[in-house]
Amino acid sequence: MTGSGIDALSILAEPLRRRLYDCVVQRGGEVSRAEAAEAVGARRNLAAFHLDKLVEAGPLEVDRRKVSGREGPGSGRPPKLDRRSRREHAAQLPPRDYGTTAALLAERSGPPPQRPLVLSGLRDRSAT
Repeated sequence: MTGSGIDALSILAEPLRRRLYDCVVQRGGEVSRAEAAEAVGARRNLAAFHLDKLVEAGPLEVDRRKVSGREGPGSGRPPKLDRRSRREHAAQLPPRDYGTTAALLAERSGPPPQRPLVLSGLRDRSAT
């Protein structure tokens, strides 16, 4: 496992970050910073800080787009909308690579030995 995989999972150890992550996952789509802050009972700027850390580490992704329907000059900056990352994160401690292990064992062992079928013993038993 890479260091970034461990970072993506260890960042959830902080209780507020974990609640924010759970909130985004439970909503199942994009969540604004204000919605996430309200859902977990935190100030918006504190929630935004922790959501940025979750995006940086990998468990969440962020997108910017207008949600108010207003366009053009004066409509303001598009808000950040957080959603669950499409990447999968997994942890194995210590790190294990079963694919490489299997390939090495297969390479070292070579082809399976050819064994003659022993059918003559079966025939002798059925004759009696």
